[in-house]
Amino acid sequence: MNDDVKFMRLFSFMMRELVAGANKKSVSKFTEEMKKLNFTITDFIPGSKEISATDTSPRIDAVRQTMKMIMSDEIKFGKLIAGEAHKFFLASMVSLDRSRQSQEHNIAWQIVEHYYAAYYAVHYLMRLAGYSLTNIDDATLKIIKTSAIMDIKSANGGLSTVEFSQDCKEIVIRKNGKGGGSHKEVWAIWIKILDVIIGAAQEDDHEYSSLEIKLQEHKRFIRISEEKFSPSDIRAEVNYQFKGDTWCFMDADNPRITKIKQHIDSDAYTLDASQDKVIRLINNNKLIISLARSAFTYSIKNYARGICRSINSQYKERICTLP
Repeated sequence: MNDDVKFMRLFSFMMRELVAGANKKSVSKFTEEMKKLNFTITDFIPGSKEISATDTSPRIDAVRQTMKMIMSDEIKFGKLIAGEAHKFFLASMVSLDRSRQSQEHNIAWQIVEHYYAAYYAVHYLMRLAGYSLTNIDDATLKIIKTSAIMDIKSANGGLSTVEFSQDCKEIVIRKNGKGGGSHKEVWAIWIKILDVIIGAAQEDDHEYSSLEIKLQEHKRFIRISEEKFSPSDIRAEVNYQFKGDTWCFMDADNPRITKIKQHIDSDAYTLDASQDKVIRLINNNKLIISLARSAFTYSIKNYARGICRSINSQYKERICTLP
């Protein structure tokens, strides 16, 4: 059994069945259907205005605005999250396909597309694993306030992290801090997922030692600090700061460009800290994309009536990167 299979095995224990096995495709977001869901807010913790967007320490969590709810319509909730998740999976596969559409003097945009393939893949995976990012707008906040059994008049909306239990009944919504943005929040959630899987791997060193080493290296690459993450930083350097000599108006190193294209075109990856920064990004992207494709295939095999089968049939002729 190779490390990719072991990675999927450990991740499968985190998957929410009502999301991975949803049998109906929703076109709406979770927050867009709040008024149709039966839930109750059971706890509310007002938040501090002076917190960091990406600091996930327990001390910080204690002062983030936090709402806890009990969801009675857990099956419908699972379908709504599944609808969001599979849109992100398809976006990941489309971005992967576009990253491989080689055009002369276009390697910078291929790198950016490959980044987005991984970014969308994390959005997909985190929803399978009990996390979501959503914007609580004024209309949604008003609906939430009417369902509370305590005074939550001081509650504010905005970009929030949603965590939900294995059975999708217990839900926690934490308002994110200022200055984070969705990219930083997504990579912070991915670190949380990695920590769970690494912890599970450490419980059986004999079986998972090589996977643990690989995931530790991946984690070291992803997170620079509590506030900074390599994937989004490298993407910004290429796309906005014109670093890395990948644009046609720069003195691009042709052998290097050829090597980058070869890495993008291949599904195989190696996590080597000594690699060129951009090539290292691509290889770490591929670990994430590989897991997303495995999770999608796992859902097809394990949920005969799930939407993954119909999604695969509907789009396999249009999206060549589908597994």
